[in-house]
Amino acid sequence: MAGDQRFVISARIIGAVHRDTPKLKMFMISVLWSDNTEVIIYRSFQEFRKCHRQLKKRFPIMNIFKKNNRVIPKFRGQARKSSQKKGSKRSIQRMKFLESFCEKLLKCDQSVTRTPEVTQFFMPKDHDLQPDFTKNSILILMSDDLPDGGGGGEVSHPFVTQTYSCVAAYETKDTKNRPFKVAMGEKLDVLIKDPSGWWLVENDSKGLAWFPAPYLQLLDGEDEEDSVFQHAGVCYFQSNYNVQE
Repeated sequence: MAGDQRFVISARIIGAVHRDTPKLKMFMISVLWSDNTEVIIYRSFQEFRKCHRQLKKRFPIMNIFKKNNRVIPKFRGQARKSSQKKGSKRSIQRMKFLESFCEKLLKCDQSVTRTPEVTQFFMPKDHDLQPDFTKNSILILMSDDLPDGGGGGEVSHPFVTQTYSCVAAYETKDTKNRPFKVAMGEKLDVLIKDPSGWWLVENDSKGLAWFPAPYLQLLDGEDEEDSVFQHAGVCYFQSNYNVQE
């Protein structure tokens, strides 16, 4: 039944993924579904634009001069503005815009958020489930504290992961929606520290999952203060989410 189908609760832009060969330019998005599963997907700016066009066809604006007639959020204006910037600044501008767009879109009426267009857009595709999809790519992150990604603060030194120990057994789902079990004392490499308290971690099997920070304790010998996570602005690191030192 249609009422039993899961739907998207939220979508957070985590970063921009770039690679020269083979060409890759996408945004990394964490999608939370109504069944409490959270999956990482990758979408291009053009795919966002295409989804918006599809929604406009489904929900045509009867009177463009009345905001009350607008069923879905705007897209085109900010897209043109961000195209004036270059390199990482352009990626940051677009991440800010897409974050806002996703938030506004998912606050729309259920007649919008539960359409096939929205559901299919955020549904994991084949490439999202391929472990090597982002191999040898650059992931650009940004601080939530910087408006429009401004203020500089670029991190030019190599990204270094930190190793943490799990203080109690915990089970969740990985970014491919598979079981992710961690035993007490098991070591995990932390890749991203999200302000929400859920950190992106990697285990010895190269599995990735969002993990609750209170369950993790920094290992002796690791320096919290020197961590790249403490810097504001943008950080870059080589990815398969296997950091290249």
